[in-house]
Amino acid sequence: MGEMPKGLIMYNPDGYMSAQIMNPDRKNFKKEHWTGATAEEYRQEGSTYLAYSGPFTADQNEQTLSHVMYISLFPNWTGQTQNRIIRFENEYL
Repeated sequence: MGEMPKGLIMYNPDGYMSAQIMNPDRKNFKKEHWTGATAEEYRQEGSTYLAYSGPFTADQNEQTLSHVMYISLFPNWTGQTQNRIIRFENEYL
């Protein structure tokens, strides 16, 4: 995603999360609609953007966070559970 990726990860109180992360230097497609993209534009699109969503659980004692990927831009991640090491600072994760 580059040296300074841009994005956000949202955690809802109902136990679901969504991650959207991109390279801020992504180029616009030549056509207005994404279905008219060239093969190279599709390649760039897939290699400069990361997106997935699903339920999550946090374990403060173990300082881990688990993301269950119900949907993912990268199809191999769909259905996976990925663990993250977390740290809390004040009210921030």
